[in-house]
Amino acid sequence: MTMKKALGYGRVSTIKQVVDGVSLEAQRIEITGFAITSGYDLLDVLCDDGISGAKDEDERPALAELLSGVRSGQVSIVIVCKRDRLARDQALAGHIETVIRRAGAELICIDEAGLNPITKAVLTMVAEVERLLAAQRTRFAMRALKLKGKTFGTVPFGYRRNADGGLDAQPGEMEIVHQIVAMREHGRKLAEIAAYLTSTKVPTRRGGKWSAEQVRSIVERAYVRGMRPPRTAA
Repeated sequence: MTMKKALGYGRVSTIKQVVDGVSLEAQRIEITGFAITSGYDLLDVLCDDGISGAKDEDERPALAELLSGVRSGQVSIVIVCKRDRLARDQALAGHIETVIRRAGAELICIDEAGLNPITKAVLTMVAEVERLLAAQRTRFAMRALKLKGKTFGTVPFGYRRNADGGLDAQPGEMEIVHQIVAMREHGRKLAEIAAYLTSTKVPTRRGGKWSAEQVRSIVERAYVRGMRPPRTAA
């Protein structure tokens, strides 16, 4: 019997949760355990880090990737821990669920799944084993990368990972980074810069619209790396 292919989705809305990693990791573990006990082929758990649930798919890269996989027929199951991970707003959550169902896929909210006691016990056990293994793998991997002087995690806009695991400037993107920093230096607000980049069709890493959060991240990273300091106007 062919296993149904699934994608998980997680989201946290605060920078503190992204840095601590607790909430996202907990969601990944719970979704992974549920997929295993349910007999689904889990392809990935896509997560939006530090993004409000009030934003739609144009401003949530992971959600956009998830819905693209659903629309293309790549997956038939979407798993979330709770419905509010899709969106805090009920209308937006309902819209996303409608998109999923109209594409022929099924949305499963773990907290609404009505699991029997045996399944809950197995899920808890699988989650604990996965948590311990994941923590161990992460510690070893990070230690090895640091010893080799390599970076890890998502490659930021404006850079590309080189063969040695470090970061080099990405032609094309780095020019946009300098443009953003210059605009910020001249007093432009984050939202204004994002609107300008979108209106002039400057491409983002994933091809969506620019957001103030994306601009803020680029400016702060540029400042840390020695470019001119950003102004403090919001």
